[in-house]
Amino acid sequence: MSLWVVTDIFGDQPPLRQQLATLGADYHLVQPYQQQMPAFQTEDAAYHAFLAAGGMTAYIDKLQQQLADATEPVSLLGFSAGASAAWVCAADKRLKLNKVFGLYGGQIRDYSDLQPACPVTLLFCQQEQHFSMPQLLEQLKGKAWLTIQSTPQPHGFVNPLSPNYQADAAQHFWSEVRRWLSDSAK
Repeated sequence: MSLWVVTDIFGDQPPLRQQLATLGADYHLVQPYQQQMPAFQTEDAAYHAFLAAGGMTAYIDKLQQQLADATEPVSLLGFSAGASAAWVCAADKRLKLNKVFGLYGGQIRDYSDLQPACPVTLLFCQQEQHFSMPQLLEQLKGKAWLTIQSTPQPHGFVNPLSPNYQADAAQHFWSEVRRWLSDSAK
C-alpha cells in the first residue's frame, strides 16, 4: 500500500513535512502548484494562488492523472481542497484506491452526489463559514463506504500556517492518522 498526501491550498510546506515525518511512513505528496514549497504570507494569498493554478478543477485533474499512473493500491490522506479532490477520485472505479481519509473538505459540497468506490472517512468541522454543514451531512447520509466524523475545532486547526491552528487538536488528529495507517497495514 502506498500513502499519498493531497495538500490544502498552502501546498508543500515545512510544517506539513515535519508532521508527515512523524508518521514513519513513506509518502508521495500532491499539491496544486508546480514549484516546491511555495511561500504565502497569508491564507488569502494562498487562496488566490490556488485559484490562479486552476482551482478545484485543475487540482482534481492533476490528482486523477497521477493516480491513473499508480501501479499499486493507494491510500489518500487529503486536507481541505486536497480532501475534496480525494473525494472525487474515490468515486472513480478505474483508480487503484485502497482508502481515503479527508480532513475538512468543504468543497465536497459541490460533489456530494458522488458515490465512493472505496472506504472513505471524512472529518468535518462542525462550524463552517461558507456553507451549511448540516445540509452537506444530509446530502452525504447513507452513502456506502462512507464514514463521517466531526470535530468542534475550526477549519484549518491542523495547519500551523492557518490562523485557526490548534496544537493540541492537531496532535490528536495526527494520532488518528497513525491509527488509520496502522489499520491499512493489517
